[in-house]
Amino acid sequence: MREEYSVDAEVVTGITADGIGRAFQEAEFLMASVHHSIRWPDREPASEGGHLVLVLEAADDIIFHNPSGHNLSSQEYASLPVPIFNKFFAGRGIALKAKG
Repeated sequence: MREEYSVDAEVVTGITADGIGRAFQEAEFLMASVHHSIRWPDREPASEGGHLVLVLEAADDIIFHNPSGHNLSSQEYASLPVPIFNKFFAGRGIALKAKG
């Protein structure tokens, strides 16, 4: 059985982590493309993108859900300063907003 969800989705490209906050003016969440090594923020990523995380909030820090985080707390609510998040961020994602 197929379930229907009332969600609008829009591809967002060409932004930096600083611009994610502006995406929240129109959306409730952002699926952001980041390098999978974001779970180890002290490391330098080999590239950007290729792994999706759900951004929940963007201000001084980016708060996100990373389902492949290395422990439960990093899976549920990871938080990184914008400049650190930006080194993993590919500058693209999918902005999500409930319809209606």
